Amino acid sequence: MFYMQERLGAWQVGDDRERGAVAFGVFFPPGFDPHVSSIQAYGDFQAALPGGAAWDPATALPLYRTEQAEGTFWRGRTEAELPAGFYEYKYRVTFDDGSTRIVSDPLTRYGGREHQNAAFVIGGSRPADNIVAPLAGGRRPLRDLTVYELHIDDFTDEFRA
Repeated sequence: MFYMQERLGAWQVGDDRERGAVAFGVFFPPGFDPHVSSIQAYGDFQAALPGGAAWDPATALPLYRTEQAEGTFWRGRTEAELPAGFYEYKYRVTFDDGSTRIVSDPLTRYGGREHQNAAFVIGGSRPADNIVAPLAGGRRPLRDLTVYELHIDDFTDEFRA
């Protein structure tokens, strides 16, 4: 899973249960140029930063662009650590023509409480604390599995415009 390997979306830096900085990552594949001139992360986490106010575009965290063989990465990281908690955010994207859009993170690990916000968690349990017990009879071979496919669109016609 490329996005997990590259830590795209928002991730806690380190594994301290009480506090931690947060790193943001956005990726565009090679050959795709969305004409983005800047990306900033902002949200309620800003209130926990020195001199910050929640959802303040003026003090939004800038992400910096780097070109690599895999594509274009935009990355940013808070300098200060945030206390343990649940935080919501969005990206403020400015395009080459000067237009701006507020967008949610397509690679968020958590959904926010409202307005299609993305979210991240600082603190909490570590992966080593959440051991998944093996299945009693072991895993079934692929040939013995029954796999179902569901098309959500077939069940949501009342929501179509």
